Formats: sequence, C-alpha cells, structure tokens
Amino acid sequence: MILVILAIAFAVFRFSHFNPQRIILPIAQPVLLKIHSMKQANGLVALFIGVILPTLISIGILTLFPQDIFIYSASLVLLIVAFAGNNYQKHLEDFIALRKNGNDKQAFDVATHHLGLDPEKHNQNDPNLYDAVNRGIIGLQFNSLFLCFFWYVVLLGHPSAVVLILCLNLFIKTAPCAPLIALNLRHALAWIPVRLTGLTFALVGDFVRCINVWFKDLLDIQMPSRKILQEYANAALGEMIEPDELSLQIIKLLQRSLIVWIVLIALISLFGDLF
Repeated sequence: MILVILAIAFAVFRFSHFNPQRIILPIAQPVLLKIHSMKQANGLVALFIGVILPTLISIGILTLFPQDIFIYSASLVLLIVAFAGNNYQKHLEDFIALRKNGNDKQAFDVATHHLGLDPEKHNQNDPNLYDAVNRGIIGLQFNSLFLCFFWYVVLLGHPSAVVLILCLNLFIKTAPCAPLIALNLRHALAWIPVRLTGLTFALVGDFVRCINVWFKDLLDIQMPSRKILQEYANAALGEMIEPDELSLQIIKLLQRSLIVWIVLIALISLFGDLF
C-alpha cells in the first residue's frame, strides 16, 4: 500500500498543476514568523514549537485513529502537499528566456522566488548565477521529494514522517534567519538520502564519473547536501553541456531518479511478499 500511495502522490506531482501549498503557506507563514520572532524563544524552543510539536500531535491523532483507511488517507494528502509546487521546469524556462532577452532583473526575481536562489549571496550580475540556480533547484527538490520519500518508507508508511519533513522545510523556508539547530537537523536527516540519491544519479547518468565523485564525498559530513548533490549531478550529466541546458537536464535527472526510487520500492515490496 505504501507503494500505491507514493505512486499516486508522484503522479499528482508530475502530471498536475495542483499546488495545495499556495493555500497552506499564507496560513502557516504568519504563524511561523510569529514563532521565529518570539524574543524569549531560542532556536531550540522555536524548533520544538514549529516542528517537533506538530509531529507529536500527528502521532497522537494517529494513535487515536489507528484504522488503516485513516492512515492511508492522511499519508496520501500529506505527500501530495509535500510534493506540490516542485515542478520547476516552467519557472526555469522563464528564467532562461529572460536571461537570453537581457531581462536580468526579472530573471533574478524568478530565481529568488521560485528556484531556491539566495538573494543575500548572489546578485543579477553574478557570473555563476546558473550554477547557483542549479544548486537551488536541487536543494528544493531533494528536501521536499527525496527526503520525504526516504523517511516515509523507512518509517513504514507512517504519516508523521511526512509531517516532520514538511514542517521542518516550512520552518526553515519562513525563517528570516533559520536557527542553526534546524539546519543541522535537516542536514543529519539528509545524510543517508543524499548518498542514495547520488547512487541513483549514477544509475540514470554517467555511472563511472558519478560513482567516482560519490566515493570521494561518501564520508564528508560537513559539505551542504545541495552542494554534494550538485557535484553528483554535474558528474552524472557530464561537463560538455551549456549552462541553460544543464539546468533543464538536472530537472530531468531528478525526475528519472525519483522514478528509480519508486521502481526499487516496488521490487522490494514484491520480493518481501514472496519471502
């Protein structure tokens, strides 16, 4: 049943423009900003209120209603919410078109609002802007897709896993300056999924090049997840690609990799049932 739920959520993400986060964000953002601005709250307290407490509440609710139909329905809704808004290809195509037409300011605005570019670290004249945009896209898609996917499966389809990752991503996204403890928590949760994602990049890309980079970074616990994933992606796709085309190829690489994850879960489920 876990596989069916993941497949439906992926299908909604891949083939639909439905984005429930447009409804949720305007409601959640003022609440999270209020938590971030609490003068008496340090990073740990804010993290508990904004992330841990909702996760504990979800566990309590699911304990009170342990019926399979309730758990499966909650899982599907939460995964659709977590996956929603991650179809970045249209925004990337707009960014590329604006850059080619010389509308650098508008392109920069698209990148900062939709493609994960940090406006405090980059400007519209940055010569490495495409590189930063690629890193932003990889980070956004990994945190909301692969990270949710991994912990949902590891915790055997318990919806609280999705609640944890979804709340953590929203908490960091809405923070004027995300508490270090929140960033460290997500980094720790991402360590294994990042390496698994790198392996799937190798399977759907240039295996030899990517696997060499994978072994090089295997035990690195300091490098940010999105930077490691960008190294994997660049190795999997090769170096002889124009910057704008590389950005589009990275999105396709991420989509192929997620399909590989679903196929692997299907195989594991099949052999698990046989044995």
